[in-house]
Amino acid sequence: TNTAWQPNAVLVSGTIGSATYSNGAYSNIDALNHVKLFATQDIIIGSQRFIGLVQPTSDAGIEIGKNTPTGVAATPAEQNRVLVTAGDLELSAANRVVSQNTAPTTDQSVGLFITGKTSPNLTLDPPQLVDLYGSFLDGSGAVVSSFSAGGGVKVAIVDAAGNPASPPPGAVYRFNSCAVDTNQCSAAAAVTSNLQQNTPTLTVSLNPGSGAPGGDDAQAGARAANDRNAGTTLLPIAPVEADELLFEPVVTGSGSEEIWRKRLPEPDKKPEAKP
Repeated sequence: TNTAWQPNAVLVSGTIGSATYSNGAYSNIDALNHVKLFATQDIIIGSQRFIGLVQPTSDAGIEIGKNTPTGVAATPAEQNRVLVTAGDLELSAANRVVSQNTAPTTDQSVGLFITGKTSPNLTLDPPQLVDLYGSFLDGSGAVVSSFSAGGGVKVAIVDAAGNPASPPPGAVYRFNSCAVDTNQCSAAAAVTSNLQQNTPTLTVSLNPGSGAPGGDDAQAGARAANDRNAGTTLLPIAPVEADELLFEPVVTGSGSEEIWRKRLPEPDKKPEAKP
């Protein structure tokens, strides 16, 4: 309670309060009503290994949602640990406030669990960098997590006396990789990028003058299959001989794949009478 004396850094490698997280749900919740941490420079919450990676890194080199610095993603032994369980959380530091995401993947968020249903959930005595991960309870008692929590967490920015303040120039505040009060989430962009990289894109290229319709038009000679505003040039289809025409279509995928057809009689012939 004596804010006249503050350590240079507060490093939390254990837990404050307690809760169990499993399969998207919290149980065994024992939350402190209010948790307030004060440091002159840094507050770092996570495993000792995580703290060792973050502490010597510059602010510009810290973005937990992008696994920066390299190795900050939770190891199997660190996964799903709830680091702080509190009704509300106040963090005061001049430099940085960072917590580990202990979830197995970047599209989930485990670490801080704020149980208070009133706002603000989080009070910041404005640091230069805030990069936190966790979940909170909304007014109805539902858990809000992942990227939804990033844009929905209620944050109050105050000065040392507790009066409303503005973040310092150039400050970066992220919760679950999302810029506070926005839906701009770097981890979400990374997930989308990975999906796009794992989904091949087919590109179709036709040479001008190749004989295809429109082939003499140089501007329409080559098109990509993913250009939705300009469809690919259609190739000519050879006419079908009369004796190759089929009727009585059969829908595939409805059971047996044994498909049969009857041929139409040729236009200038009549079926031969059987003796």
